[in-house]
Amino acid sequence: MCVNSFKELLTLIGPQSFHGVLDTLELRMTPEMNDSLLNTYTSYEVHAKLMKIHPIKELGQDVVPSLSYQLHQHIIGCEVIDMALKILDNGVFLRN
Repeated sequence: MCVNSFKELLTLIGPQSFHGVLDTLELRMTPEMNDSLLNTYTSYEVHAKLMKIHPIKELGQDVVPSLSYQLHQHIIGCEVIDMALKILDNGVFLRN
């Protein structure tokens, strides 16, 4: 009984289009800001960010600390940066 009441209460009933509401909102992003967000990343930027990560900070499950990259960048640097650029610029992720 209570579940159905909350389900009905929290179910959106109303307009099929939000264009009228969205048209009333003030634009906060300038075209220049949008352009900067759409720029592609450079290998220099990726490398600089990887070097700034705390050496023993893990970036997620099953990921080695950034110290591994920082110590072995002369060996694996290009591959790591290329992979990061593919993910950032194209949304391409590695598959298992």
